[in-house]
Amino acid sequence: MVELCDGCWNRLTNDLAMLEGATATPCPAPDPDDVEAIGPPEPPTCPKCHHLVRRYPTNYNKWVDLATCDLPAKDVPEPYRWRLTKGTGNRAGTWIAVRVHVIDPRPSDLVTPAHAFLCPDEEAERQDLAP
Repeated sequence: MVELCDGCWNRLTNDLAMLEGATATPCPAPDPDDVEAIGPPEPPTCPKCHHLVRRYPTNYNKWVDLATCDLPAKDVPEPYRWRLTKGTGNRAGTWIAVRVHVIDPRPSDLVTPAHAFLCPDEEAERQDLAP
């Protein structure tokens, strides 16, 4: 297994995040000392269209905004297909977003599209990636 220095790892993951559209800001952790915070934190929304999104960490420590519904793979272009999987190791018990691109799903298999695919805002970041 190859081990990268911190600088190389950061460059690699930043490039991968840009390629895959995993550019969301992390969900803030609640401040245990904030006595004015009542109830759960506000759900994340798209900064462009303000619709609700599901924000998850990726398997390389970046964050991606996903749509709130799953769709058949045949209806989602390959660059926008994600799946959620349970984390392992130090991420045990959390959900991790993983891009679906190594093995093509069957057309009827459900995938979670990136929110950018469904975002109604004309300036949303659309990916034009070659397979």
